[in-house]
Amino acid sequence: MRLSHMKNSFSTNVLSILSLAAVWEITGRLFDSVLIPPLTKIGAAWYKLLLGGKLLPNLAASLGTMVVGFVLAVIIGIVVGLLMGRFRAVEHFLDLYVNSLMSAPTTAFVPVLILWFGLGVQSRIAVVFLFAVFVVIINTMTGVKQVDNVLLEMARSFGAREKETFVKIILPAAMPAIMAGVRLAMGARSRASSRRRCC
Repeated sequence: MRLSHMKNSFSTNVLSILSLAAVWEITGRLFDSVLIPPLTKIGAAWYKLLLGGKLLPNLAASLGTMVVGFVLAVIIGIVVGLLMGRFRAVEHFLDLYVNSLMSAPTTAFVPVLILWFGLGVQSRIAVVFLFAVFVVIINTMTGVKQVDNVLLEMARSFGAREKETFVKIILPAAMPAIMAGVRLAMGARSRASSRRRCC
């Protein structure tokens, strides 16, 4: 039963993709638009770039900037989120800035990033970083705050140190929220990758 459901779902997904490709191709040929070129022309252009040796190096460079920016966002976001969730003073100190920067349109920072870092790789990494880091911070902080106080009180009663409490209780309990933040950051990173060409 489950296998049959998976086959039906896969067939539906394939049919949906093929339908979209057909509509795209027909629309591109009917309107001859620069914004919506036919898929066959896109495929021909990709093949030409591939044969010319230009596609793979540029693709590797783009993926490299995405990975670096995303990894930095995850590492810094988790560390800051853990500190904000665990220590009230850190939360009060950083909360205003985190929420303000998260609610602000990230594209507004692009001119500033260009002035700071120029048009090179650094500005592209910064754009990806800004798109992803605040989501990780907020989710990590929320996960830490949702840790059961009973577990924390029990750890204190058994004489657990702050480091042991952090590693053995807080971090494992907050891990689902942290991973949810990482998944959301991956979506934000994808949106950033489509916009960072302006840098």
